[in-house]
Amino acid sequence: MTVTTGRLFSIIVPVYNTEAFLVRCLDSILDQTYGNFELLAIDDGSTDNSGQILDEYAHRDDRIRVFHQENGGLSAARNKGLDNAEGRYICFVDSDDYMDVRQLERVKGYLDDDDCEHLSFGSQTTGLDGQIIYDSPEEWSYSIDSEEDLYRFLMDHVLPGKMRREVWSQIFNRSLLGDLRFVDNRIVYAEDFCFTLSYLSKVKRTRKINDILYYYERHDDSLSVIKRNTVDIERMVLCAGEIYRYYREHSFEYIIERFQLI
Repeated sequence: MTVTTGRLFSIIVPVYNTEAFLVRCLDSILDQTYGNFELLAIDDGSTDNSGQILDEYAHRDDRIRVFHQENGGLSAARNKGLDNAEGRYICFVDSDDYMDVRQLERVKGYLDDDDCEHLSFGSQTTGLDGQIIYDSPEEWSYSIDSEEDLYRFLMDHVLPGKMRREVWSQIFNRSLLGDLRFVDNRIVYAEDFCFTLSYLSKVKRTRKINDILYYYERHDDSLSVIKRNTVDIERMVLCAGEIYRYYREHSFEYIIERFQLI
């Protein structure tokens, strides 16, 4: 395969013991109709054949970079990807899920046309009972020019669930991330929520499209199910504390005064 410099997208895939789903996930990425991307796969101490599968794929496609590390949790794996990403835009894919093969091509058009710094898109969720759930079909293009705008966007769109908080349903501009990283998911509940709300404080323009571009399946061993069974109030409070700390450190006084509402 010809090497293309200046990757537009960096796709970060944390992997831990998902050999049953991993090939489907990787194929959905490599089959993208838009090919200017790098795939950063982080083997987070898997004890099954996941690491071997990643290495085999990396030998066949030079867009793939594999990192093997001791198990540190989902956040640590994603942060490893962020530390090594080189693309202009960041995407996340969980290794037991998969992308629509048109995802990058579809989002690229909106990013190019609108010069968005953040874009979210639709997804399909398959429950443990096989029931299929779709996201809100609402679309928007929103400018954030002040703290008041940010507050209204959070209250009117993010918190009511009109866009998903999971990072795999969003596209991030790497130049805006700076040193923003995921808090430890082993300590706080909803590390995606912390990351999303922190990132949105940097954004001037965001857009939501309703194209279904990601497929998320719940199963007995999925991280979402494990987290749901073990979540407690203390970890929720720690999540809120992390978000509060970030906004306070970055002097968002208008948001801080209304943080209890958020």
